[in-house]
Amino acid sequence: MRIAFFGVSGALGAPGDGNVSFAVELDERTVLVDCSGSPASQLAAVGCDLTELDVLVLTHAHTDHLYALPSLIHSAWIAGRTKPLPIISNHATREQAQRLLGVFGLPEKSGMFRFDWITTEEGSYRLSESGGSELRWFPVLHGVPTIGLAIREGAVRVVYSGDTAPSEAVLEAARGCDLLIHECSGAFDDEARLRQQGHTSAEQAGRLAREAGAARAALVHLPATGWEALRDEAAEAFGKPVEILARGCWITILADSG
Repeated sequence: MRIAFFGVSGALGAPGDGNVSFAVELDERTVLVDCSGSPASQLAAVGCDLTELDVLVLTHAHTDHLYALPSLIHSAWIAGRTKPLPIISNHATREQAQRLLGVFGLPEKSGMFRFDWITTEEGSYRLSESGGSELRWFPVLHGVPTIGLAIREGAVRVVYSGDTAPSEAVLEAARGCDLLIHECSGAFDDEARLRQQGHTSAEQAGRLAREAGAARAALVHLPATGWEALRDEAAEAFGKPVEILARGCWITILADSG
């Protein structure tokens, strides 16, 4: 399994970084999770062909996770895409996404490819008939309906929390995973405000990773400044180093051998 992040910032992006969005390559298929920045050029930079993108996952309807959807769809249409695009989301996100696409009249474009919506609050999707790779999504705790995501290819498991306050659903999904990618919107001393907004502190993210027995942990949805201090706070709670993943390149995720 390989992952390429295009940004790890929250709504107020850090200088030189973008909002959270990433591609996953597994079983020779490519999945895009959330849609921000300039998705066509971001995908092209890591060798992904828009006309062959296999699945799009939209975690929720907040601006920083959804605003580039019309650009993605328009670029794929311009590039000559003809095959349907499966789009996984919950109901509230689908409604907002369809409204956003409608603003630009994209569904009515001549020759527009079909959108195959997979719309449930939780569920699973096999990327191969053999069952070797699978996406599973589940509701988490945020200000609007939001999903987290568990990604499996063979023995390799990666869990993405989505935007959420500390969530039992994330904890259960992440038990024994090879990598937990957890949102981190601030520090321990700001936890009361973060929880009200449906977000998690660095200490809470690290503690959840430890309780889940995750082999590795990484932080995303970071505020505009203070990343190093947040990483240190999370690492102290986790009991081992915590990562902020590189952007714009593929990172290979292996099964934990320990």
